[in-house]
Amino acid sequence: MEAAEAAFFRELGRSLFPRDAGRSVEWPRVHVDRAFFASIVEALRDGDVSAERLGKWGPPFNRGIDRMRRLVCEYYDGFSFGRFVRTYPHLKGTVTDLLIGDLFTDRVDCVWEAMESLYPAGRTPPPAWDAEAPEPPVKREGDLVVPEGYQP
Repeated sequence: MEAAEAAFFRELGRSLFPRDAGRSVEWPRVHVDRAFFASIVEALRDGDVSAERLGKWGPPFNRGIDRMRRLVCEYYDGFSFGRFVRTYPHLKGTVTDLLIGDLFTDRVDCVWEAMESLYPAGRTPPPAWDAEAPEPPVKREGDLVVPEGYQP
């Protein structure tokens, strides 16, 4: 993800490590909301340590991590964050929030439709992390295969 961040800031003509009165200013990485910890603390306080109660934080956490995964996929697919910001300057702060790790809020989802509008014809967005896996490719003659039952 750092590569996507660096590319984004380079395209804006900015540095990831600006100087403030001679001191280096560092950017935070993934921000984990207190709500994740709160759900665990509440479960412990109430004496309910069931998987359902302790795992209450799971779905919003997975949505946040999926946002980061999508940004990484966009970057490696050649998406230009600089072009995005020039086309949608009002979303600059939101995409910056995503790139610095503010992933656990639905308010940032407004960037996806705008990103998709810049796709070349025929390109589709990356599937969600929990989407159906594609069918494995059909085996062809000459393909190398690991023998059934082989354990390295």
